[in-house]
Amino acid sequence: YGPVYGIVRGAGDQLYLADGVNYASYQFDLRADPAGTRNLADPAADARGREEIRAQVEMLHDFYGR
Repeated sequence: YGPVYGIVRGAGDQLYLADGVNYASYQFDLRADPAGTRNLADPAADARGREEIRAQVEMLHDFYGR
């Protein structure tokens, strides 16, 4: 077990995952590939996804005050 974070974008058709267990990133276009079989992650998508997840985790931290 370990940290795996994800963020859904757009109308729910874009999914980014950062897997801290396997040290891997995944980007899926669920509109074109509903089963999520094609990983579209590249360095730019990875940087954007990690920043978006970091911002959301910080918002949760601020809300709960920890």
